[in-house]
Amino acid sequence: MCRTYADIGCQRARTLEARRVSEFGNDHGCGGVADAANAGYRAAITQWIHWYNAERPHQALGYLSPRQFRAAT
Repeated sequence: MCRTYADIGCQRARTLEARRVSEFGNDHGCGGVADAANAGYRAAITQWIHWYNAERPHQALGYLSPRQFRAAT
């Protein structure tokens, strides 16, 4: 049987990750820049959810936003 070595890259990456964790003590896989980026994404998603639920025109409300519909009633 012929053995291939396609998994060597994965093993190398795992070794480098283990070394990074031991050197920097970061066992969560994220930190610093990654946490800041995630916070930015969370803020953007939260803003979009607010817009989608409260600000965008809804067909069921006669293409008014919920705020406009409440003001009109």
